[in-house]
Amino acid sequence: MLVAGLCLGCAPGPQGLAPTAWNSASGEPGRAPDCSGLESPGSTSRVGERLEPGPGRPLRRPAELGAGPVRRLWASTLGGTELEWVAPVGEDVQRLWLLRVVPTGRCVVGTWGSPGIRTEVVKHGFTSDGRREVVLLGLGHPPERLWMALGTDGAQLWSALESSTQAQAAVQGDDAELRDKDGRLLLVTISGSRVGVLQFDGERFRPRP
Repeated sequence: MLVAGLCLGCAPGPQGLAPTAWNSASGEPGRAPDCSGLESPGSTSRVGERLEPGPGRPLRRPAELGAGPVRRLWASTLGGTELEWVAPVGEDVQRLWLLRVVPTGRCVVGTWGSPGIRTEVVKHGFTSDGRREVVLLGLGHPPERLWMALGTDGAQLWSALESSTQAQAAVQGDDAELRDKDGRLLLVTISGSRVGVLQFDGERFRPRP
């Protein structure tokens, strides 16, 4: 199995970031981070509720997120690109920023927002080639828990579940896991004796052929 997870509210979570947490980045002090390689604001890297600052925005310090005290949920690396997943301090994750680490600060890769929905569990894993990261968001309590999925290649963020509508897709399950089977990333949902399996094609989870 290829998955890591956070049970929000079950134990002390990641500590909040100090206002100067990003000032130690290498590069010329006071110089704005170079975010020219990322998608422009208004791109599809906004998933769910529109959040500011959006994709492409350079950040020199955590306070520029405008979300009050924030915490780093975890850090990851895709193709040599350092990433950080950051959310406001608190038990629930209703706003999430994906940031790229660059000299002198951070760049916003993408955002996810879903107000009014309680996020109980967050899990993440990677494709076998290390070029994609997938995040599972467990919303609500079993047996009504819904799971949303986000995908990133380090340059953009997208909804990783197939949907025929504009709304974010979700699957239901008491629990969900990311598993690597023969080099293919699977999303497995479990509800009692029922098991559902979707296969990641590099962009989204779809029914297996």
